[in-house]
Amino acid sequence: MLIKFLRCRSITALAMVLVLGMLIARIGVIDRLIWLCIILGAFAGTIFWRKAGRFACLLIAFAGLGGFLMASAQVMPELPMQSEITIHGCVADEVVYQPEKERAMITVEGTELGKVRLYLSGDEDEVARLRVGDRIESTARIWLTVPEDVSRMLWRQGISACLFASEAETESGSFSFGRVLSNVRGAIAGRIDLLFPRSAALVKALVLGDRTELEDGQRTNFSRAGVAHLLAVSGLHVSLIAGMLEWILRKLRIPGSIVFAVMLAALGMYAVLVGMRASVVRAVLMYAFSGFARRMGRPRDGLASMSAAAIVQLIANPLWLMDAGFILSYSAVAGILMISLPLTEGMKKRVRGKILRGVLGSLLVSYGAVVGTLPGVVAIYGWVASYSVLLNLIAIPLATFGMYGCVAALAASLISQTAGIVIGFVPDILLKALDMLAAWAATLPGNAISLRPWTVSYIILFIMVVAIGSRYLHVSRKWTIAAIILIPAMLVTYEAGIRILSRTEVKIVFLDSGQADSAAIHAQGKLYFVDVGNEVTPADTYAAHNGGRIEAIFLSHPHSDHAGGLSSVLESVDVQRIYISSGWETCSRDEVVDQAMETARTAGVEIVVLNEGDVIQLSEEVDMKVVASKEFALEGDANEASMVLQLRYGSTSALFTGDLPIGSEMEDAPDIDILKVAHHGSGSATSMLFLYETTPAVSVISVGANSYGHPAEKLLERLEYAGGEVYRTDIHGDIEVSLLKDGYISVEPEREVNP
Repeated sequence: MLIKFLRCRSITALAMVLVLGMLIARIGVIDRLIWLCIILGAFAGTIFWRKAGRFACLLIAFAGLGGFLMASAQVMPELPMQSEITIHGCVADEVVYQPEKERAMITVEGTELGKVRLYLSGDEDEVARLRVGDRIESTARIWLTVPEDVSRMLWRQGISACLFASEAETESGSFSFGRVLSNVRGAIAGRIDLLFPRSAALVKALVLGDRTELEDGQRTNFSRAGVAHLLAVSGLHVSLIAGMLEWILRKLRIPGSIVFAVMLAALGMYAVLVGMRASVVRAVLMYAFSGFARRMGRPRDGLASMSAAAIVQLIANPLWLMDAGFILSYSAVAGILMISLPLTEGMKKRVRGKILRGVLGSLLVSYGAVVGTLPGVVAIYGWVASYSVLLNLIAIPLATFGMYGCVAALAASLISQTAGIVIGFVPDILLKALDMLAAWAATLPGNAISLRPWTVSYIILFIMVVAIGSRYLHVSRKWTIAAIILIPAMLVTYEAGIRILSRTEVKIVFLDSGQADSAAIHAQGKLYFVDVGNEVTPADTYAAHNGGRIEAIFLSHPHSDHAGGLSSVLESVDVQRIYISSGWETCSRDEVVDQAMETARTAGVEIVVLNEGDVIQLSEEVDMKVVASKEFALEGDANEASMVLQLRYGSTSALFTGDLPIGSEMEDAPDIDILKVAHHGSGSATSMLFLYETTPAVSVISVGANSYGHPAEKLLERLEYAGGEVYRTDIHGDIEVSLLKDGYISVEPEREVNP
């Protein structure tokens, strides 16, 4: 059945094996040279093999092509290890000012490091004069401690490094396409401010994809309501614009071929205007392939158009495969094609009445998109909106008619500003209503359900069930109905099973936080954290993916590399309380940490001061003992005031030491199984005597790229001499340590490293 499907839909089969090759290369187990040999061998097979085997060879060649392209694309440039570098380049995109940090975020291209992101400190007025195409020169500090997931996200955008500078020399640039594009966007944004006084920020997000003016509360409301896709220019927006423009052109009785050419040109220009986002490019490509197929006399085939679009996009940029917009856009279309359409066809045979059919059809489209994107949404965000299917029934028409009105008002304003304002009144009201709907839905009880990411095997099983339920495999009606019924059952049983199993689980996950510290503790169904890393932290995402609720955060000391990520965590998940050391107020504190603590107090998070000897019960069988907590540190050194914590589960225990220096190590340290090595492996921490007393079987160093020489060679020698296994987050990634009551522990690093 599957083989027959693949033979009949060769373009879909090619897209599938291309993605498969890229996913294998993403793991990094096959060298680029081997991928190249696979390509050459398979193409040779298509020439010399019999006709029956040529397609199989072509599939292998495409898998090899995918692997080679991904393996090549994910090779990131090596950054110089010096602390400062002088860069010369041109401003590549609109400057974004961050008032809370009093700095501008500038994308600079053509530098010695390629395209970089420069964070330039200064007043907003000082950087407001910068325009796309301007030349810029600055001596900046390289951010060497970027967490790996963040650096890969930036690399998908072509950005090789992040830099910080306090001053820069600028020079006005000459004519460039980027500057023209920026001026056009600026002109449209100015007209939007004039025409839509109530909802200008929302209109800019809908029409231009510019969400910088949206308030944080608005973004949260749309996410919680399950209508956040309306804020990102996507296939929905492209289809709305395409439908409106095509209707106008056909009313003018323009020949079909000219209409198609004009549409392609217009949609291509729009894609460039909004920044060539993955979802927009997908929609434009699908429109193009569908149009070409119609002109060749072929029947409309959404799956074939989607597959062809995916092949073009991934060959052009393999890293799009890891882009959230790409994943959600394609999975939404796949869900509509494979779930909504079969259900809609069955509904039309049984339901009479045009209005009822329309309502049910809209619900089924929304249902298919939600189910199709579910694995991706859970993996990326860790939760789903409970009422999204129903709310989209109202939100999408509001956005649709609102966007039609916005485009009409903008077009009319080119002739008469007054006419534009009059026409813009209705869409302004509609979009304000959309904003109010999202705000109301975000306050509903249970508006978001936290879910755990699915395993790869379960995702594959889910895809198989969806495929059986679709019309494409031509299975019997009995199997189709069974599969459609099984889909929601799978969603419920997986999450229920995970939650039941987690009630007996005790484990520590040392997160790869770069040159920072963060560890998640799972204590029999409850989630805790010891430190939350710096401002760019994986802790927020991890917590969102694991229930969306943190019982408590233990902060060892008020340095930004241990507590700087607190604001991000507070914004992402529910935090019940924060534990701090008795010396917290007497030592030097980083400003970003003080700001985050104030945010926590304002939000009503309980803040508890712990003293040496205190014991906190984490679950029925797991507790946390405060081994050391200095009230006063020498010269206010926060490292010396680090709170040392011992996690205890039966006869198994782990010790968290913050940045504790050797001179502040406690006497009679406890015998433990797991040690979080102090201060990122600094040579001035974790003495030989301390190791003799604690005798850890596993030692974990939380460290990233840095200019401090961490981990120090002498520290590594001490750990080796003391015995036990040593793991490093910069080498092994996230490090998961499972604990049993009898002292047995098992370690599962994210990346296995050959000795």
